[in-house]
Amino acid sequence: MQDGAKRQVKTAVRVFDIVDEVQQREGARLVDIADALDVSKSTAHQYLSTLVDLGYVRKVDQEYTLGHKFLNHGIHARKQYEITKVCRPTIENLVEETQEMAWVTVEEQGKAVYLDKVKGNRAVQTLAQVGTSAHLHYLASGRAMLASMSDEDVHEIIDRHGLPAKTEQSITDADQLFEELEEIRERGYAVNDSEATPGVRAVGASVTVNSDIYGAIAVTGPEHRLDDETLEDDIVKPLLGATNEIELKLGYQIE
Repeated sequence: MQDGAKRQVKTAVRVFDIVDEVQQREGARLVDIADALDVSKSTAHQYLSTLVDLGYVRKVDQEYTLGHKFLNHGIHARKQYEITKVCRPTIENLVEETQEMAWVTVEEQGKAVYLDKVKGNRAVQTLAQVGTSAHLHYLASGRAMLASMSDEDVHEIIDRHGLPAKTEQSITDADQLFEELEEIRERGYAVNDSEATPGVRAVGASVTVNSDIYGAIAVTGPEHRLDDETLEDDIVKPLLGATNEIELKLGYQIE
C-alpha cells in the first residue's frame, strides 16, 4: 500500500478495475479481463467468480456483464443527494416548457456528476449519461456551481483536476475562467457554447440554499435553435424559475 492520502488496497483496486472493464466493454470475456489487467486467466477467473457469487457480475454464456447489485447501489446512491428528492416534478415542468433536454448535476470530489435528466420532444441526445462525471469548467451546470463557490475552493479544484479542453471552445486558462465566474455571479446563470459538445449550447444555474450548493440544473440544445435571443427569452427565465422552486422546496425540508 502507498503511504498518506493516496493509500490504496491493491485487491480492492483490482476488483473495481475489473468492474470498470466489464462496464466499458458492455460485457467481457475472461480473456479480455485477463489481458486488460495483465493477470493470469486463473486469477481473473477467481475475481470474476467471486463477483458472480456476490451478485455484482453475471455470466451469460462466456461473457460477463454487471449484475443487479450495482443497480441497487446506484438507486440508493442517487437518493442520498437531497436535490433528487424534490427536483423531478420541477424538471419535468421545465422540459414541458422548453421542449429541450434538462440535466440535474451535483459536484462531487471536484467534478460534475450527472444525477438525472428529462428529455423534451425536441431534445438532442449527447454523449453524457446519468451516473457519469465530467470536469466542471466546461459545463454550464459545472461553471454555475463553481461560481457559487469561494475562489479558494475553485483554485483547489483546478489544482486537483486541471482545466483540460473537451472541445476547441473549452476554457483552459484559469484567469479566463475566473472572469467568466464573476460574470455568472452577476447575471445568475452560466452559458456553455460548444465547450462540452460541438454544436450544442447549454445554460445552467446552481441550486443553493443558505450558501450550501445542492447541485445545478442545465438546459441543453443545438446551437442553431438556442441562439442568443431564444436563450434569453425562452430558456433562461424558466430555468431560473425552476432552480428557485427547487431551492424553496429544499429550504422547506431543511427547516
